[in-house]
Amino acid sequence: MAYLLSFPRCGNTWVTKMLFNYCCEVYNHDKIDIQMGKGQRKRRKKGALNYLAVGDFSWCEFYSHCMTFHCPEERKIPIQKHHDLGIFDKRLRILNYDPNDKYVILIRNPIHSIISWYELYTKKDPWEPFARSRAKFWNNFTKKWVLPKYENALYLHYETLVKNTNPQLKKIINFVGLPLKTKYLQFSPHDHIRTLDGSYDTREIEDITKKLYSKVAP
Repeated sequence: MAYLLSFPRCGNTWVTKMLFNYCCEVYNHDKIDIQMGKGQRKRRKKGALNYLAVGDFSWCEFYSHCMTFHCPEERKIPIQKHHDLGIFDKRLRILNYDPNDKYVILIRNPIHSIISWYELYTKKDPWEPFARSRAKFWNNFTKKWVLPKYENALYLHYETLVKNTNPQLKKIINFVGLPLKTKYLQFSPHDHIRTLDGSYDTREIEDITKKLYSKVAP
C-alpha cells in the first residue's frame, strides 16, 4: 500500500486527479471504476469521489470509502488518501507508520493550508479558534510524519509541485511503481491554483508553526 498523506489542503486531491488521468491514458481507459460512498452524499454536486480504479491502479479515500488501512478493493498498485486526522480528532483512527508501506507526503506552507481549509469547509465559524487548533494539528502532523524523514517516504512540497508539476509527478509515478510513459505527463497547475483571501490575521498561526516550518520549508 502507498499512502498519499498530507495535512488537509496540501494538494492531495489535485495529485490524485492527475494520477488518475495519467493512468487512464497508460491503461487505455480500461475498466474504469468510479464509486461514491455514503460519506460523500452532501458533496456529490461537486463531483467528490472516494474510489477510483483503472488498470492496475486503484485509489481510495480512507475516511469516506473503507475506513480500512488496506482497502479491500485495492488493485496491484493501490494508493490511499489519508490525513491522519486521528491526531486532531481522537474519535478517529490513528495511522501508524509501517516500514512495509510507502508514503508520499505532501507539505505546504501551514498558513496557506489553514486558510484554504477554512475557506473551503467552515468559513462560518470564528477564524481565531479554527486557526489555532489547526496550527497545533499541523505541528503534531509534521512532528509525526515529516521530521523523521522515513526511508520509505517521498517528501514533496506543494509549492514545488505548482512550479514543476510534471517532474514532481514523475517522482510519484516511479516511487509507487506505476509504468512510466512521459508522453502522458502533460499537466498544468493553472486550473488548480486559486487566490486565497489575504485579509486573515495569521500572526498566531505563524507563532505556533514558524519554528517547525523553518525546518521543513522548501
